[in-house]
Amino acid sequence: MCCLSFFSKAPLEETIGELRRELEQCLVSNKAKREQVHKLETELGTVRDQLKDQEIKAQRMERIAQEHEVEIKYCLMNVFNEFMTILQALYIRPC
Repeated sequence: MCCLSFFSKAPLEETIGELRRELEQCLVSNKAKREQVHKLETELGTVRDQLKDQEIKAQRMERIAQEHEVEIKYCLMNVFNEFMTILQALYIRPC
C-alpha cells in the first residue's frame, strides 16, 4: 500500500486513480484472507471430527483392555486352582 498525503499537489484524477488501485488491492487481499479463513474453518471441522472418532476408538480400546484384564485374571485363577489341586493330590498321595 502506498501512503497518500492529503497535502500532495497531484491532480485529482491521479489521486482518485491511486485510491482506486489501493482499494482494488485491499479487496483482493480481503478476498484471499476470507478464502484462507474458510479453508482453515473447514480443516478445523475435519480435525474436530477426527478427534471425536479417535476419542471414541480410545474409549472402545480401554473397555476392551479392561475386559481382557478380567478374562486374564479369571484364567490365572483357574490355573492357580488347578495347580493347587495337583499339589494337594501329590501331597496326599502315599509314597
